[in-house]
This record gives sequence, structure tokens and C-alpha cells, in this order.
Amino acid sequence: MKSILGISLLILLLLGLVPDLAGQSPAQTLEVGKGIERELKGGESHLYRMRIEANQFLSAAAEQKGIDVVVILSDPTGTKVKEVDSPNGTKGIEPLWYVTVIGGDFQIDVRSLEKEAKPGRYKIKINEIRSSTPEDEDFVEGQLRKAEGDMLMAEETDDSVNKAFSKYEESAKSFRKINDVRRRAAAIFQLGKYDSNRRLEIALGYFKEALELYKSTDSKRDAIDVLLEIGLDYDDLQKYAEEVDAYKEALKIAVEMKDVPLQSKTLNQLGVGNARLGDFNRSLENFEKAYELNERLPWSKETSVTLMGLANVYNALGNAGKAIEYSQRNIKLLEANGEQNGIPGQLLNIGGIYLALGNLAQATVYNQKALEIFESHSGRVGTSYALANLGDLYALQGKYSEAISFLERSRQLKTKFLPKDPDSLSSLARVYALQGNYTEAIDQYQKSLEIFEEINGLDSAARILDAMSAIFYLQGEYAKSLESAERAIAIAKKFDYPNAWASLSSAGYAKYALGRKKDAQDDLIAAIRIIESLRSQLPSDQNLRGTYVEKITNPYQMMVAISAGEKNSSKAFGYAERYRARTLVDVLQSGRLDISKSMSVSEREHEQRLKNEMSALNSKVGAANDPKAQDTLRISLEKKRLEQEDFLTQMSVEHPELRTLRGETKTIVLQEAFNLIKNEKSALIEFIGAADKTFLFTLTKSAGGEPTLDVITLHVTNADLTKQVEALRLKVAAGDINFKKESRQLFDLLLKPAANELAGKTDIVIVPDGPLWNLPFHALIDEKGTYLAEKMAVSYAPSLTALREMQKKARTHAKDSELIAFGNPFVAKETSERVQSVFMGEKLEPIPDAERLVNELGKMYGARRSKVYTGANAREATAKLEAPKYRIVQFATHGILNDVSPMYSHLVMAQDEKDPNEDGLLEAWELKDLDLKADMVILSACDTARGRVSAGEGMIGMTWAAFIAGAPTTVASQWKVESSSTTELMLEFHRQLLSGKVSKAEALRRAQLKLMRIPKYKHPLYWAGWVIVGDGS
Repeated sequence: MKSILGISLLILLLLGLVPDLAGQSPAQTLEVGKGIERELKGGESHLYRMRIEANQFLSAAAEQKGIDVVVILSDPTGTKVKEVDSPNGTKGIEPLWYVTVIGGDFQIDVRSLEKEAKPGRYKIKINEIRSSTPEDEDFVEGQLRKAEGDMLMAEETDDSVNKAFSKYEESAKSFRKINDVRRRAAAIFQLGKYDSNRRLEIALGYFKEALELYKSTDSKRDAIDVLLEIGLDYDDLQKYAEEVDAYKEALKIAVEMKDVPLQSKTLNQLGVGNARLGDFNRSLENFEKAYELNERLPWSKETSVTLMGLANVYNALGNAGKAIEYSQRNIKLLEANGEQNGIPGQLLNIGGIYLALGNLAQATVYNQKALEIFESHSGRVGTSYALANLGDLYALQGKYSEAISFLERSRQLKTKFLPKDPDSLSSLARVYALQGNYTEAIDQYQKSLEIFEEINGLDSAARILDAMSAIFYLQGEYAKSLESAERAIAIAKKFDYPNAWASLSSAGYAKYALGRKKDAQDDLIAAIRIIESLRSQLPSDQNLRGTYVEKITNPYQMMVAISAGEKNSSKAFGYAERYRARTLVDVLQSGRLDISKSMSVSEREHEQRLKNEMSALNSKVGAANDPKAQDTLRISLEKKRLEQEDFLTQMSVEHPELRTLRGETKTIVLQEAFNLIKNEKSALIEFIGAADKTFLFTLTKSAGGEPTLDVITLHVTNADLTKQVEALRLKVAAGDINFKKESRQLFDLLLKPAANELAGKTDIVIVPDGPLWNLPFHALIDEKGTYLAEKMAVSYAPSLTALREMQKKARTHAKDSELIAFGNPFVAKETSERVQSVFMGEKLEPIPDAERLVNELGKMYGARRSKVYTGANAREATAKLEAPKYRIVQFATHGILNDVSPMYSHLVMAQDEKDPNEDGLLEAWELKDLDLKADMVILSACDTARGRVSAGEGMIGMTWAAFIAGAPTTVASQWKVESSSTTELMLEFHRQLLSGKVSKAEALRRAQLKLMRIPKYKHPLYWAGWVIVGDGS
């Protein structure tokens, strides 16, 4: 309710003014025990009459249901004797107590003080009228002092708050005179609830006093209510052990009472308390028991609390799939039951889950949604946590000024309800660490750690210790790094934290640096064991599984380094393969899971609606002429893309049968890898990059078939390698004739150390890592000035495990379904403008050479064995429908790289004006969803081999999408290619394939050599950008 200034109320009470009768309705009669519920509009007043004798005690109440009311009691002379207006807003109880002095007709006036207030309802009821006792006068006096205190508290100034507490103490003195123990306990309890808003220690005193009174009268239900309030106060005071003790006592009483709803409520609170202590396994037990009880009860807000607790605990335990499942279930139940206020908290939870998985885009979307709702409802606590999460997200994206701004806003809000705020300190420390300011980062982390240890926030303490360990390691203070890691491990072991893998990994790094190599391996192996168990709990969605893999590469890389240092090349190779392309291998081993088949009709309709909306937004971007409108539409398109990605994640969570279809990934063993080598002329080479060095594995066979594995350490940092690779790629892609120096340097760095192993080889498979995915190996020049492409056929693979699975996909096709080709699609003006508005400088001119290419291919393969689509017939819808039927799928179109969101890179196709659901852009995510039966997909367009390099997963983009779709081999380009040279190269590539005498990789090499010998095409710009990824046999 609105607060009324204490002095104004005092004047009214002293003068005894009769209220203004304007806007009043005729008086109704109130009877004891019979409530009257009515609607009240702004400025209106409702009158009620009742006859009361002298020396009677009156107890009445008005329950507000959406409108702020004041209740005024007048005696038979018309004098106002009591006015009630508690500061509790438009909902809650306005209690009225009074001891009459004279008898006669009394009047209650219920009114809205705001003339502009929206209509709302209230219910007025007389609870009792009886002869008064001396205790009643003490009770009423105490309530009067309490009401005065409430209104002073609502003024929210330091002076008014101090005066309010004085009033509360006066109230307590009156209440303590009451002989009725339960009545005295109830009054003291209410004082505690109001003090909880400001002075928690004083409130605890009142609560404990009330608790003892209730216990003395065996008032079990009341005792539980008090214990729950005590627990909440301890939570606010960050005294979590005491909080848990209070909830345990409450649960014991609830079980004795056999009160199922109360058991559920106390179990929920106990789950929260145990989670605060970092004991997530016990917390999970609490919430699971509450969930079982809730299944026997009608839906209530406690059900939502349980689901939220389960989601939080599963997230803390590393089970992202369960966490998302319970969060989404909670949102649906809240929506179904009209409880919109609970939804932003669930959005915040889901944002936290995505952040834990490394999906920063989705985490940002969910936290922004939550923030908007919290701010619009003045939700101070929720707003502070959403701001903090967004600050962390901005920091991880390198936007440090935005991060600090959000974190400071969060900190200022938290000072109003948290006595101590270690989270803000740790978030600020993280920003300093990311900026390289390690001294300040350690200082802030240490301050945060001390608070967490003081309040028993042990899970957070463990995470801070991990962060400190990493910083000490970077500073070369390995003993301090180990000390921090071991403290984190001790906490993790106590509570079985899944994040222990990070602590174990840090300890392994530090021990290795300190010369304790055996101990280091034990810790790293333990970390890997935890990582691989957690991975099985992820949703089946490939995007989420891929982002998870990126987070966990460090212990694998260190085990590669340790094993290589021990000259144990087979062990090093095993660890190298264990984290490479795991998501892709899952799909190749188990088959592409079609989520749509498991969806309900409404879910499939929703999926189609999202696709249609994306297509429509794509079209609108091109149609908009105003740059501001285009920017707005692009933002809407990105949001819609994230919405679709999130929907698919939800589906993979809600249909757990998809997860069970995934078999355990069987990493390739060394003998299997040797079996991939065709003969003594072939070799497999695999690169593994770490921060300060790179490892090169070579797998070869002798003429007698004897296999050999060697591992070579290349002393180059990842940062330096990235610079050198990009320098060469840019020069070659630009046609710069001064590229040979960089080309030779990279040959000497990467391949010359393996000269003996690669001598005489004519066919190699390269498994790149990190920046090497962008390196045109074909264009590397040896000491004789010879290109690598002149000496050997080259193909690429995400991992040797993935290559093994790709080679298993040999298929038989009907003779009349050899080739389908799409060339020089007619690009509508709208599509062209749309692409140019998003990707500046992309001019989608017609490509006559592409049309000539596919027409020539049609002749090569013959009309009975091939289908060729050009111009307006080369439509996106046709490609989706027909491509799955053919052995070779060739696209000769414009290709657009989206290096921010590579799964939205696309091939530009013709658009069917009659089909509003297609936008003429075949995006990578759409290609991924095709059920291809092809042996090979040829992406004869610009930049189709590029995308985002994912640690562990390789290059995420068009080639990755083609693999997921089912094609074991993809031919793609590493830069913008010239159309006439591309046509010549592709025609020769197909001629070589049709000869049936050479492998796919050798066919490409011969096509490259042919172009190299044509003077105008000798520069590697024209031929070196083409690569075969996958099975080149």
C-alpha cells in the first residue's frame, strides 16, 4: 500500500476527523464470520455498518486483491477512531483491531485514496466481536505501535527507519504483557517479519522468541512457519550452516505432522540451503523428494520452486540436459497456471546453463530477456543477477568496458539486500584476468575467496581457487598454482563436484611444471575420466555438444605433451584422437538423428513456423531501403536464428530417446589408423596445437607393410602460427606474387621436420588443428621451389576416427543417379540486394562459367545418369528435394561466408516466388538437415571450406554441415575463387574421376597441376584454394 506519512496519520487520529463522504456507496451491514467481496474503483468508498456494545473487542480484516485500500473505523458519534494502511501494495491483508469505549452503530469505510487507481477487488470480513479483556488493550496498543512503525519504515530514510525500530520495540513490550502464549507468539512473529526487511539480527531475535513460545504450546504448524523465516534470515545473512539446521528442524516437525505440502515446502528450502553449502548431492536428494511429494499434490508455486531447484542442481553437477529439461518444464507449467512472475527466474537459469556450456550467444539472449522482465517489474534481486551474468558474458567476449558497467550496476543493487557480495568481486577479478592484469585479478579473487569461505559458499570458493591456480600458472608461480588447485580438489572431492576436472587439470599442469610427471598424469587422466562421463549427459543437439568440446581440450593436450616428451608416441596419439571431432564422430557412427521424427504435430508446426519466419526476415532485409530498417531487421533475423537453435536444443532435451540412440564414441586405435594407410606411398599426418608448441604425428608404412608412428615437437606458439598462416592465406587469396617467402617458412616449420617420414610419399591425409585449417598446404614450397601439390595428393580430415567412419560409408547407387548439379542460379534482385545489405561488397553477378561447367558435366555423365539445373530452375527447394537421391552433388553458385555465425553461411540459389517459405539461400544449417546419400558434395563456390575453427571439432561451416548430412567427402574452397579457372579445374577433376583410375584426392591434384601449367592460372590463387575434406580415396 501507499505509505502515509506518520505525522499526517497522527494529526488525523488526534483530530478525529470524519472522512469525506463524497463518492461513497450506501452502507451495507457486516455480520461476524460472513465476508463481503466487491470491486472498488479509484476514488470510490464503500461503507459498512455493524452494532457493537461498549467494552467489546473487534477483529476485522480487508484482503486486497489488486487495489490499494485504506480501512477507517468510526464510532457511533462519527469520530474516526482507527485508520489502517499497511505498506503492502495492492495485495495482502489490512488488519483492524479495536476495543470499544462506547456502544452503538460503528462504521467501516473501505476506500481507494488514488482517484486514478485501476479497479480491483477486496474482501472485508469481521473475524470476531466479543467481550474485551485487559490483554486485548495490550494487543491493540501493540498493534498501533507496530502500524506506526510500518509507516515509518515505508518512508525509507535513515531517521524514519531508526524511529520505526523504536516503535517496534514499544510494540514488543505491549505484546509481552499478553498471557495468551499463542497470541503473544503470533504478535512477536509478525514483528520479526517486518524487521527482516531491514535488521536481520533483530528479526532473528523476535523469531527465536516466537519459536520458543510456539514450542511451549505444541503449535507445530506455527513453529514450522517461524523456522522457515529463520532459515531465510540466515540465508540473507549468508550463514548457510545455520540455515540448513533451521530447515532440518522444520522438516522433522512436518514429517511428524504427516503434512505433505509442508514437507514439500521445507524440502525445497533445505535443498536451497544445501546447495548454498555446495553439497549438491544432498540438495538433489532434497529436491527429488520434494518432486515425489508434489506429484501427489495439485500444482502450486512449490512445484515451480522444486523444478527450479532441480535445474540449478543438475547444472551445478554438470548435467546440462537435465537442467534444461527441468527449466523448460517449469516454464510450461508456469505459463499454464498463469504465473508469469516466475518465468524470468527460469530464463536466468537457462542462460546460466548455456553459459556453462560455452554457448555465449544463447546465454546472452536468455539473460537479456530475463533482465527486461525484471526491470519492468522492478525486481531488484533478479535485475542484479541478470546484470551480473551479462557482465560476465561481455567480459568473455572481450567487451571489457561494457562488462565493468554491467557489473557495477549489479553491485550497486546487491548492496541493498546482501551484507556481503563476493560474486561481484570474483566477476571483476575475471575481467582483470582476461585483460592480463593478473596482480589485480589475484587481489580481487582473494577478497572474494575469503568471503566465500567465511559464509561456507564452498562451490564458489572452489571455482575461485581454480581461477587463481590458472593465473599463478601463467605467472610461472607453479607452487602457488598447485596449492590453489589442491584446495579446490579437496572441496570438489568432499561434495563430488563435476567441475573437479578443471581443478585436476590445473593440478596436473602445475605438477608437470614442478617436475612431478607421474603425479601430473594421474590428475590429468582423472580429469579426462570426469569429462567423458559428463559428455554422455549432454543433449543430443550437435551445436551444444560442439561448444562443450571446445571447453575441455586442455587436459588432453597436456597428456599429448607429456606422452610425447616420454617418447610414447602411441599413447600421445591416443589422447590426440580422444577429443578430436567427437560430435561429428557421434553422428557418423550412429547416423544423423532426425529430431523431427520424434516431434509431435504441434512441435513440427512450430519448427516449420520458425523456418518460415527466418525466410521471411531474410526477404525483408533485402527489400528494406532504409539502413536503419535493415539494421533492425538483421537484429530480428539473428534473434530468430537463436530462437530456432534454442528450440532444437529443447527438442533434444524433451526427447531423451534421441540421446539413447547415440552409441559410445569408439576412438580409433593405432592399428585401425594404420589400416587407413593404403600402401608405402601413403601417409597420415596429424597436428595437435597447444599454447606454446605444436605436435606433428606421422603414420607411415614401409614397403614390407611395417607401420611406423612418429611424433615431432614443433616449437611454435599458437599465436605465432596463427599470424603466419593468415599472412600466407591472405597473400595467396589476393594473388600477391610475393607469397613465396611465407610459403617456404611454413613448409620448413610444419613439414620439413618430417622430411624423412614423408620421403617418397605421393598421397597424404592431413588432420589440421586450430589455424592450420586455414592453411593452403597445396601451396607450400620446399627448398627446391616445388609446391606440395606437385609431389603428392592431399586430403584433409577432422580426425582419423572421423575418417575411419567416413570410409565406412561406401554406398551403391543406381546408374541413373550419378550426378546432380546446380549452376548459375538466377538471383532475384531482392536476393541480391539482401545479400549485399548484410555482406558488404558481395556482388551477385551472373556466373556464365558456372552454367557452362554444369552443362558440360551433364554431357560428361550423360543425360540418363545426371540432372542439371541452371538459372531459374536451380532453386533452393529443388536442391533440398532432389540432392538426397544422387551419388555426387555439385553446386556451382555464389557462396557467402558468415564468419560470425558459420552455420548461416550459404549458397545462393534461385528463389521460387510462389513459395514464401524459401528465401533462395541454402544455409549451412539447412544443408546439415538434408538426408544425403551422396559419396561426395562439391561446393564450387567461394569460401566454402572456411568457417569457425572449433577447438576439438575442427572447421565448423559448410563442410561440417555436409558431413552431418551424410556425405563422407566434400570439395570446397578456402577463399574467393575466380569463375573461369574454377570451371576448368572442376571439369578436369570430373574427367579424372570418370576415368576410374585415380582417387578423389589424386583427381583434384591432377586438375590442379593442369591449371598450374597454364600461364594465366599458375599462381596458387587459381588452384591451391581447392581442398578435399573427408574420404579422399
